Amino acid sequence: MSQMDFLLTGLVLSFLLTFILSFLQVVFSYYSRIGFSRILEGQDNLKNEILEHYDELKIAIDYGRIIFYLALVVYTCLIFPALSGWPLWCFLLFLALYLVCFDYLPRLLLLAIKEKNLRFVLPVVVPIKFILTPLLILPKIFLKREEERQAAWRQHEASEEEIETFIDEATEEGIIEKDQNELLRGVVEFGDKQVREIMTPRSRMVAVDIETTVGQLKEVFIREKYSRIPVYKERLDNIAGMVMAKDLLEFSDQPQLGRKIDFLLRPVLFVPETMPVKGLLKEFKKVKQKLAIVVDEYGGISGLVTMEDLLEEIVGEIQDEYDTEEPQIIAEKPDSYLVRGETEINDLEEVLGCELSEDNFLTVNGLLHQHLGRLPGRGEKLELANLSFEVLEVDDKSIKKVRLTRRPTENKNGEGK
Repeated sequence: MSQMDFLLTGLVLSFLLTFILSFLQVVFSYYSRIGFSRILEGQDNLKNEILEHYDELKIAIDYGRIIFYLALVVYTCLIFPALSGWPLWCFLLFLALYLVCFDYLPRLLLLAIKEKNLRFVLPVVVPIKFILTPLLILPKIFLKREEERQAAWRQHEASEEEIETFIDEATEEGIIEKDQNELLRGVVEFGDKQVREIMTPRSRMVAVDIETTVGQLKEVFIREKYSRIPVYKERLDNIAGMVMAKDLLEFSDQPQLGRKIDFLLRPVLFVPETMPVKGLLKEFKKVKQKLAIVVDEYGGISGLVTMEDLLEEIVGEIQDEYDTEEPQIIAEKPDSYLVRGETEINDLEEVLGCELSEDNFLTVNGLLHQHLGRLPGRGEKLELANLSFEVLEVDDKSIKKVRLTRRPTENKNGEGK
């Protein structure tokens, strides 16, 4: 192999590797761990490889891209020595090459490749990871040190109980007003909660099919009074994006109302149900969105969460001009209540002054499902200690309303208590 053959081979390899790494950089910047988990469903080995080394791979891809691009510059200057004498022309040439081949084309390619076809492209990550293994040494050291620093910092954090005690003492001494006390408590509890605790569950989500027309979508927005609605393709677990009410203002002619809504789709944020709410707030600010789809560990849709949900965790319930006050618990008479199915167990326990159960469910719906093992029919009853639950309203998916009656307990002398 002559020297020129060697240089040409190096030039071609540097170009290909730089392009591949540029494409992978675009993919990793566009998709989070959740996105890869969804795309690589059924390819467990590759999925685990990417998810376990996600941060390291992102850094190594960035480093590798820079190194191979510099190699491309060197090979080009060696093959075309005349370029070395024209620094301005050389600079402009490589700038154009960079922008077109390693910035514009990778983004265009990602748009052209359907998401389901990425599963056939991503296996290239495995040999790339092997080639870039030396570049992973430094990122691993830095990531480990950062984890140790974060762990040490967390050890010095004041506990939630300590902060709440301080707030109570300050309130008793008159330093903090009562309404400020409630607001500060909201801030403290906000940082400790996960997204699944504040999300709108899947059963109560409002979403539309991508085959919906503009006219039909308008009717949904008018009926539901929402500003944003998720859009799915064929089934709810396949969310394609979201649509915004303000995008429909310009459509009034009949031909326009008959169009499918796919051209109105906007990207939507996906977050895990275990994400801390303070992390979600940062993510909302970063991507400038106000709605996120919540997914479980298997990639299924758990529900959705909005910026309003986050704010309500701090300042309490926010009522707008469309909201109507619907009490979750209505006292009919002493020891008899009408309770909505989505009522949180914590709220019901507070009204009753007792603990209902230590099992892992959040709502009255979950409690009845847990004990009956199925969706009950109208009129069915459940006896739980001295509490009687009677199902009043139910649909195909959940319990809408129950009547809760508390019977007096007897003390040792047989007297009612």
